[in-house]
Amino acid sequence: MTYDADLMRGVVQPMVLQLVSERAMYGYEIIKIVHERTKKALEWKEGTLYPCLHRLEGAGLVKSQFGDHTVTFASDGERLEFTHRASSRECFARGALQAAVWLEGRGGGLFDMQDVLGLKPAE
Repeated sequence: MTYDADLMRGVVQPMVLQLVSERAMYGYEIIKIVHERTKKALEWKEGTLYPCLHRLEGAGLVKSQFGDHTVTFASDGERLEFTHRASSRECFARGALQAAVWLEGRGGGLFDMQDVLGLKPAE
C-alpha cells in the first residue's frame, strides 16, 4: 500500500518517539516493529527512518549509541557487568573491520575478541 509523502512525514516522528520511549532500540528493530504493529500496512525503509532519527537527535529528543555491548557475570545475590560503548560509527566500524581482516582466510571455529586482539597466550 502506498501512502502520501506528507502523511508519512506526519506520522514517522511521533511513532518513532513512542517506540523509543518504550526502550532503547536499533533502527532495524524500529522498522520491524512498525511493520508488525501496523499489520504490514507500513513498510518503512532506511530512507524513511534514519533522516527522522537524525532530526530527532539534532533536536535533542533522542540520543544514538553505537556498538553497546554488555557482559554480565552473575551468581546468587550479586552480578558484575562490563559495558563497552563505541563513541562513534567510525570507532565501531574500525573494530568490525579489524575483526573481519583477522577472520579472512581462517577456517571455521570458535573465536573471541582475545583471539582478534592477540591477547591469548600462544599454545
